[in-house]
Amino acid sequence: MQRTSMLYKERIQTLVAKLSCGLLEKEEAISLSLLCMIAGKSIFFYGPPGTAKSIVARRIFCAFKSNKFFDYLMNRFSTPEEIFGPLSLSELRRDKLIRKTDGFLPMADFAFLDEIWKSSPAILNALLTIINEKKFRNGDSMENVPLKGLIAASNELPEKGQSLEALYDRFIMRLIVPRLKEKESFRTLLQSQSAQDEIQIDEDLKFSNEELDSIKQRAKEVQIDKNVIDVLENLKNLIEAHNDKILKQQNVEDEIIDVSERRYVNIMEMLRVCALLSDRKSVVLGDLILLKHCLWSVESQRQIIDDMLRQAIESNSAKFICDRKEYEEFINEMHILSQKEERDNIVEINGQKYAEYELEVLVNENKQKVKLLCDLRAGENERRPCAICNNEKLSLLDNIYFEFGSNDCKIYSYSHGYVHGYQHKLLAIEKYPLIIKKDKPKLTYMQKNLYEKTRQELLKIVKNELQNCQKEQENFIENNYNSFITNISEYSILMDSLKETEQEIQQNILELEKLENKIKGL
Repeated sequence: MQRTSMLYKERIQTLVAKLSCGLLEKEEAISLSLLCMIAGKSIFFYGPPGTAKSIVARRIFCAFKSNKFFDYLMNRFSTPEEIFGPLSLSELRRDKLIRKTDGFLPMADFAFLDEIWKSSPAILNALLTIINEKKFRNGDSMENVPLKGLIAASNELPEKGQSLEALYDRFIMRLIVPRLKEKESFRTLLQSQSAQDEIQIDEDLKFSNEELDSIKQRAKEVQIDKNVIDVLENLKNLIEAHNDKILKQQNVEDEIIDVSERRYVNIMEMLRVCALLSDRKSVVLGDLILLKHCLWSVESQRQIIDDMLRQAIESNSAKFICDRKEYEEFINEMHILSQKEERDNIVEINGQKYAEYELEVLVNENKQKVKLLCDLRAGENERRPCAICNNEKLSLLDNIYFEFGSNDCKIYSYSHGYVHGYQHKLLAIEKYPLIIKKDKPKLTYMQKNLYEKTRQELLKIVKNELQNCQKEQENFIENNYNSFITNISEYSILMDSLKETEQEIQQNILELEKLENKIKGL
């Protein structure tokens, strides 16, 4: 077996880059297909016609030294002879139905079957045995099939009621291959030449059959981190709860998410290979990102799986803890020191300040909305008449009074009763417009210096926390690096908590920076 000094992750990166050359927005399809082929698993491409599914498949097989590649476009008239080989005439004369399989699927190391669901039941049933058992019945004997990996494609999902569930379940990864999404990609497409099916790959980058066997054997030694097991248990519980809800509601529009035990086993085998090819000795949280391509059966389940996966990972995702006590105490103290008397509902008339409240009250025996003015010179629990202002002229109301409490302002209406005399009715309890304080004296030069020194020290601490939080994210990505994830944004599902903490710290920095001028003005 030829060996290379290159790390697996560097080798995979280089391979994906070369295989993706000239193909727009197909890095993910290339990368995940490569993983499945190395791990010996089947992958299903689902997408509209003209999205380069067949080119991706043919490019993938350039990454392997074997030239035993079978490629066929299926249709409803396809015959077993076209897929599994013609019957041997010499054997037929001896009353034996033996196929000549050289050059056909039973002798291929890798295969691509386009429009797979258009094929006949006889072909699909034989295909199920090949994928599942790596066996092919040829006449009276069961022959071993060397198939390492199978890529199938279609612009439709298997039709219900056609007994295709078992075969569909054998495709461990189901990948949607959409049309171009980015505007720039479309511009590039218009100016580009047709992409080639095959591409030249350096021999030292290619995988031989012997190396593939070695990788699978070594992958068995890869451990599974405890938090990965915890997430998978959480995910399984969420799927079961989702299915129970559908069954109870008897909702025929929604389909249950059916994940067989065999599927879980195959997924874990694939993730072990993924970990090994990421130069790790264990399956980590970063590998679980790939599950979003493994658990859905119909398109409507994709977002549900994404949400479940995020929820299952949440309690096990990376976290960064900050001590906020000293910061919060300083911010609160600065808030109190810089608190102004004026609020939104404070108005000034003829040099005097009033609290203004808009209420519906009885004025001159007519109910109307008025802006009541409450004199801020009133003491606590002192009842005074409200006023209204017309053309900057104040008028006191004889039937509506206010009373300031420590934290509120009560407004009463008064009426005269012949039996009980004057009666009052509570109309509203409004928020007190301000905290009554004597004018605060200006801070001394030394006090300002002390506060500024504290601010600078806290700013230094918080900026250091930001660096540590960002470093934690970098370390987390490095420790969870997955050779087959081509977009770093995919890791966001694992780092929600770290990202939230980073945003909070950045906000803290802004608050502390704003306080510099406030302290100068105190």
